[in-house]
Amino acid sequence: MFVLSFSPQFAARSLAKSLLFYYLPLCGLLLANIALAKDISSSIESVIVYPEGAMITRSATVDLNSGETTLSLIGLVGSLSLADVQVQLLDEAVEIGQVSLNKQQQRDAYNDTVKQIKAKIVELEQDKQILVDSSAAAKLRLKFIESVSQGYAQQAWTDGARGSTDIASWNSALSIIQSGSDDANQLIRSNKQKQSELNKTLSKLKRELSQARGASLASSQVEVTVAAKKASSSKILLHYYQPKASWEPIYEARLDSDSARLILAQQAIVSQTTDEDWSNVVLTLSTSEPSDELTKPELFSEVLDLYDPSQRRLRKQRVQNYAVADSVAGGRLEEVIIESERRSGNVAEVGAFAVNYNIPGKVSVPNKSSDDLSFDLSRDGIDVELVTQIVPRESTEAFLAARFTYQQELPMYAGDMRVFVDGVYVGISEMPSVLPQAEVTLPMGQDRRVLVSSRSQVGQQGKAGLISKRITESVDYLFEVTNRRAAETLVEVYDRYPVARNKAIEIDIPRSATAPSEKDVDKHPGVIVWRKPLAAGEKMQIQHQYTVSYPDKFALETDYE
Repeated sequence: MFVLSFSPQFAARSLAKSLLFYYLPLCGLLLANIALAKDISSSIESVIVYPEGAMITRSATVDLNSGETTLSLIGLVGSLSLADVQVQLLDEAVEIGQVSLNKQQQRDAYNDTVKQIKAKIVELEQDKQILVDSSAAAKLRLKFIESVSQGYAQQAWTDGARGSTDIASWNSALSIIQSGSDDANQLIRSNKQKQSELNKTLSKLKRELSQARGASLASSQVEVTVAAKKASSSKILLHYYQPKASWEPIYEARLDSDSARLILAQQAIVSQTTDEDWSNVVLTLSTSEPSDELTKPELFSEVLDLYDPSQRRLRKQRVQNYAVADSVAGGRLEEVIIESERRSGNVAEVGAFAVNYNIPGKVSVPNKSSDDLSFDLSRDGIDVELVTQIVPRESTEAFLAARFTYQQELPMYAGDMRVFVDGVYVGISEMPSVLPQAEVTLPMGQDRRVLVSSRSQVGQQGKAGLISKRITESVDYLFEVTNRRAAETLVEVYDRYPVARNKAIEIDIPRSATAPSEKDVDKHPGVIVWRKPLAAGEKMQIQHQYTVSYPDKFALETDYE
């Protein structure tokens, strides 16, 4: 019988070897799975800019093994939050699991950029100091030349007094002094100019350094767990929102008044101050949504009411109380409205009144506020009807407007509009938001070829009645409009009749008054317009007359709304 005995030390060593033999492969598998976690660098592929904010899309291509893998999208801006982030994989065989976002202090982020800028600043500061030293040396040279010239002048005066003046020596000395002074002064001026240019460059570099340092405080890293049914190469997209970006439409209207032809061009101004440049990206502009002298004065309804003057003091206090209450309520309402607009702005592209403008090719938009870019969106030639609009009791200026039906499929959105009439720049107005097939009237500035006069023909006020006395007030104006244009123009003259809020107020329009073409214009009760085409050189006259009467124990109150 053969007996094999082991010492305890030997047994322990044998067990360790066995465990190592069996578990090394398992550890290898675990390490292999850990190695599947991948750091992914991405680049900005496309950007959708809204009137406020932008949606950024980054992309990267990843090679995936079968099974579960963790991807780490690194080097993202530090301002991200998980609510802003959406991950998308363009492979139906890959499922997305958990998504998390980590903030990392980036002591080394953007280090290369920071080092390059700092090195350039040090180099330029040294160049600047060389110029300062050179100018200081030149100034010392000037002082030396001045002291030498003073000494030489004294010596020359002494020699002259002795009768031993050397004219040739004087001329030579003066030539040397002048040449030395000119060289020194020229060097100082040249150094001063170079210093000014260096200061500008240094100022720009220091701003860039500040931006680079600001961007390097932190970065974000998005970790995504994915499960692939088989090994594949897949494209991953990362979408996130950035608030510091915007675009706005701007228009240019060029009117040829002789041909009644309007060239209307639309551009977009894009700016962004996010923490990253948009380099070589596909850019889309999405809509989720001047000088006042170019537009005719706005008219509001004139509303008349009565009150008892004996109650004026009590009423005044009551009105003040109401005003305070209304101002408080109005302030609260305004806050709610503004907040609501901001909340709904990001989803407005879902509505029917939204347009995406795809900018052709790929573009770059730097993240500097001073580097806004403009892009052409559209340019249309439109046949228009010229209209001269006048509000004679407010202003005797005539205002030209271009009226047309908007025939394009895409709506236009409100923005500033530069206005040119017959090749002359007349100012900035505002383009309103316009839907297709809507009638548009664009202000074209003052029309100095249409003359306007407004003359009051004696307003009267008196009392009438024996038992029940009433106060009567009369308004009587004569408006005259003369067309000095070489062609016919449509003239629209605006005014209003007062609107009575109290039945005791009577408003009478005499037969001698010129009947208006339209009442309650733009849904403003009482606002009227006289509309007439005027031939070249033709004059029109309008009698604007009405009377207002009310009981004399009351006072008349006027409000505009």
